[in-house]
This record gives sequence, C-alpha cells and structure tokens, in this order.
Amino acid sequence: MFIQFHIKWHLSLFSVDGEAQKLTQPQMSITRGERKTARIECHVVGFSENDYIHWYRQKPDAALERILYFSTGNPVFDQVSDRGKFEVRKESSGSICILTVPRTTKSDTATYYCAAWDDTVLESH
Repeated sequence: MFIQFHIKWHLSLFSVDGEAQKLTQPQMSITRGERKTARIECHVVGFSENDYIHWYRQKPDAALERILYFSTGNPVFDQVSDRGKFEVRKESSGSICILTVPRTTKSDTATYYCAAWDDTVLESH
C-alpha cells in the first residue's frame, strides 16, 4: 500500500520591517509505502536564524491542524502523540526546513503545509 503525501504551498510572508520571505517546495507530492520514511522540504528565502517555522497538515475531510513549530532548539508539538511521529530540522544553511515522517502509516495521508514568520512579528503584536 502506498501513502500519498501532498505538499501544496507557495506563500509570501512579510515581516514588520518589510523584508519579504518566500516559501517554496521542490516537489508537489510524495508517495511512500507503509513503514517507509518521507521527507518534506520547505525552502525559505529571506529567512533568518530566529524565524519560526510552523508545520501543518490537513487530512481528507478534516480541518487544518498545526503539528509543530520551532526556531532553534527543540520543536514544540501541539499534540504529545506527534513527538515520536515527526522529526524536524533545519539544514545548516538555515534556508531549508525538513519535516520527516520516519515510519509512514495510512493515517499520514494528508496535505502538509509550512509557514514562516520572524520573531519581530511576535514582539510587535
């Protein structure tokens, strides 16, 4: 059985100081068999080390839900059960964030999204 991972996003985000950020993805979908590893990449242009990356998923016929967010250090998961399900890291360049599902299951079928904003937005509002 294959799991279909849909990755759909192309967002332009702006910080308070007007520096544009742009999110892109190298592939539109990923298909993996059960108990395989899936890597979903989010490329961020205009990203700084302190910016926050948020990962979301939307399962078929379900509401959008946030999985986690992080900047530097350990990610913060919205659901305790997702701690062992997902891994996340930034490449050394800082412009690529990778969400990994180490052992896919049928329940992982969803559309996955990433979003980014810098810490000045959080401080200013």
